Amino acid sequence: MHWFQLLDEKVYPILAKRRRAGDRAVKVAVLDTGINLTHERIQSHLDRHGSKIINCQDWTASQHGTDDRIGHGTAVCDVLLRTAKVHLYVGKVSDEAAFDKNVPARVAQVTPDGWNVDIIVLSLGFESEDKGIRDAICDASNKNVVILAAASNSGSIDSTKRVSFPARIHGRVIAVRSATGFGRRADSSPGRSDGDDNFAILGEGIEAAWPQHLNDGRPTRFVSGTSYATPLAAGVAALIMEFSIQKDKRGPNLKKEALDVLMSYRGVRKMFEFMSATQDNSVNVDCRMISPWRLFDPEMAYEGLAHVIEHQLKNAS
Repeated sequence: MHWFQLLDEKVYPILAKRRRAGDRAVKVAVLDTGINLTHERIQSHLDRHGSKIINCQDWTASQHGTDDRIGHGTAVCDVLLRTAKVHLYVGKVSDEAAFDKNVPARVAQVTPDGWNVDIIVLSLGFESEDKGIRDAICDASNKNVVILAAASNSGSIDSTKRVSFPARIHGRVIAVRSATGFGRRADSSPGRSDGDDNFAILGEGIEAAWPQHLNDGRPTRFVSGTSYATPLAAGVAALIMEFSIQKDKRGPNLKKEALDVLMSYRGVRKMFEFMSATQDNSVNVDCRMISPWRLFDPEMAYEGLAHVIEHQLKNAS
């Protein structure tokens, strides 16, 4: 069964039952090449879950503003919007396909808490460390912003290639590797790293929005790599947050103490750990494959699911 079909059949019905227009939305920032706001698929996915684009800002001084002239940012945003209901904040930090020397400074500039988001998606990475980015990420992490970053796509070029920066800031950033639809780490993703949680999620062969004028008139393109696994993982984190925030007459599904833990690096890390498992039949058995249906059981009552989450978060570290 297709990954998104499982999401449609097992996960979304649970969230839809208590989804209300007045619910506090999960806020996610994507720092990338901008977004094609008028793209039909972007608009469709906004309508699908009731998501909203709250703010778009350009830090490149591009003559095109926040409009995506590359396609990468649009695809990243589309994968996220296909996965979860969010309030989306788009930061354009590059107007080039190959991120130039100015991108680290732009990322560092926009990572702090001006938008007060819950999650930041960084589908980018660098071989060399940048102090500005590290300081900004540490500052955001200290405020319990959950940061996910692409692990890199250099595995097929050099099997010893390490995880990119800032994904390798362990304890602050959740590094995301790309997996195939069969739950195996993609050859292009880095192998296991010591001191890394080695999380992976679908990132190969995903159909995503792409600006039509950059794609021979076609509205979508099949994309692969950690750039697209990262927003998918962020979307899964947003789904758990949404469930936990949802209310009935007795209040939110999760108690405040548990919710405070969930809305942090250590909370999301713990839930990813619970939802993932090493695939023993895989040729790449070194990564944890995030499977949201391991948590979201359609046969389980809301109280039971909330109890599972709270129990896991008691041991978050």
